[in-house]
Amino acid sequence: MIGIKTKVTLERTLYLDLPDDTSEADILKEANKEVILPTNALYTASQALRNLHVNIPNLDLNDWNASDVNYEIIK
Repeated sequence: MIGIKTKVTLERTLYLDLPDDTSEADILKEANKEVILPTNALYTASQALRNLHVNIPNLDLNDWNASDVNYEIIK
């Protein structure tokens, strides 16, 4: 058996309607509320499709993990 490690990078830009004097901690807290990790989104979508008896071949989420989640405030 041969193992292959795959790394996929996704990036999303959010624009939040917050007061100008909002602290960085509060900005990051609000951003975190708006983000769903891709693995969680795929799992939710696959469950919904499975309930509709739709099967997507090769959609295996068992060995994926999300890491290096970073937030950068755009100034």
